[in-house]
Amino acid sequence: MDVATATFRDLRPRLQGIAYRLLGSVSESEDIVQDVWLRCHAAPQGCSAHRAGDDQRPACRAALYRWRAGVCPVL
Repeated sequence: MDVATATFRDLRPRLQGIAYRLLGSVSESEDIVQDVWLRCHAAPQGCSAHRAGDDQRPACRAALYRWRAGVCPVL
């Protein structure tokens, strides 16, 4: 397993928790985490270059965009 995959595997529960708290849906939070993985994997620096605080930002942004778009019900 490469470094980016191992890093993301360790971060996955935290990112899914953030997305779930924002959206209130397990399936939507899983979609967000998958989107973050695809973006992170496609980025030139990969996941390993992120610091602990920066790892949350893509998940938060993606969840907020999805919530604003009306895909998820308002809690």
